[in-house]
Amino acid sequence: MGIYENFKEVVSIVQKLDNIELYRKILDLQGEAQRLMSETLRKDDEIRQLHARIDELEEVVRFKAKLVEINGFYFELDQSGIPNGHPFCPKCWEVNRTPVHIHQMGHLLQERTKSVCPNCKSTFKFVAQRKPQST
Repeated sequence: MGIYENFKEVVSIVQKLDNIELYRKILDLQGEAQRLMSETLRKDDEIRQLHARIDELEEVVRFKAKLVEINGFYFELDQSGIPNGHPFCPKCWEVNRTPVHIHQMGHLLQERTKSVCPNCKSTFKFVAQRKPQST
């Protein structure tokens, strides 16, 4: 039998005894029990949210271990530990730990080629893609 059912049974007995003061005390206890149950649910939800945040932070730490900084830009390391692919925006990574690839604007033949972050809109002088070196 749960708490709610026990309260209902106690209230029923108290009503039969016709004791108004005891009946009020029982109702006060019932209200307190409901408040505590509500608080427990809120705390359970808070704990779930904190566990989710821990999981997010652990993922950031795992991802960070795969990055290397070269000339102020972050590159992901491939399986052999070599920087590979397009760089991540240093501002987005350092401020928010958000890995956002920088996009090249213009053509390689143009003198003033630049790169831009699609997230924060920071612009950079051209940043070359890192390709795995053949061995």
